[in-house]
Amino acid sequence: MRDYFKMTQRYAQDVVIEEGGEKKAAKAFIQPLSISSPENEGRATPMGMADDRRYLLITAADAINTGENALISCGDRVYSLLRCELMGGGSHWEGIMKLKAGAENVW
Repeated sequence: MRDYFKMTQRYAQDVVIEEGGEKKAAKAFIQPLSISSPENEGRATPMGMADDRRYLLITAADAINTGENALISCGDRVYSLLRCELMGGGSHWEGIMKLKAGAENVW
């Protein structure tokens, strides 16, 4: 079985994964899921525009325990992990994230 996370490590970023009150430094590949214009990926709310973009996360098998209520920090951004699955026969995690409300939102 191929280890897809090893194939993405060239592009991996330093992240901190906070899960169940514990913080763990790790490497992760993060990529936007949509290629459309940023202005088309929001919705108007009474408080302003809400960011609806989603991001792909690929990280090593030992970086995440269960993924429940996990936060991933990378630079000035903080993401909420919406869902994740252990893939490749247990070689890596793949997940879908969104920017956490209140996190810096710059391209």
